[in-house]
Amino acid sequence: MKKGLLNKTNYAPLWKRIVAFIIDWIVIGFIILLPLGSAGKSKLSSLSETLQVTPTKLTSEMIIVSIIIAIIMILYWTILEYKLHQSVGKILMRLQVVSKTKNLTFWQCLVRNLTKFSTPLLFLDVIYMLITRSHQRFLEKTSNTEVIELSKHDTR
Repeated sequence: MKKGLLNKTNYAPLWKRIVAFIIDWIVIGFIILLPLGSAGKSKLSSLSETLQVTPTKLTSEMIIVSIIIAIIMILYWTILEYKLHQSVGKILMRLQVVSKTKNLTFWQCLVRNLTKFSTPLLFLDVIYMLITRSHQRFLEKTSNTEVIELSKHDTR
């Protein structure tokens, strides 16, 4: 855990965490959409036309695509945080994931990111941080991890 002056931990400010999350969403969007190319664009437009005709009907294709996107999202954060202790957004915002135990493990990274595929679940996870006035989301507390702000002189 990174300690600053007066032995205080440099907890990441909420605004920096939100900006990092938005940056990561943009990166994930490119990861998902770029490989599709023009063929993917036509499939997406035909899918949106289908949704307009029958908005309540979920097709098996939509469910499969949703599951694949959820897996990509969770793996994006889990693998980057495990290997680098940072996602692209966290790198740009100078934030880092650390373990409150010894070393950051893959399972800690996986658990802390389980709610990121679902906006309502992530919202509840963040509400925990706001209600308890903690610097940790519920799954961060569960996984014994936290997000810290790197100092300007930190070269990690």
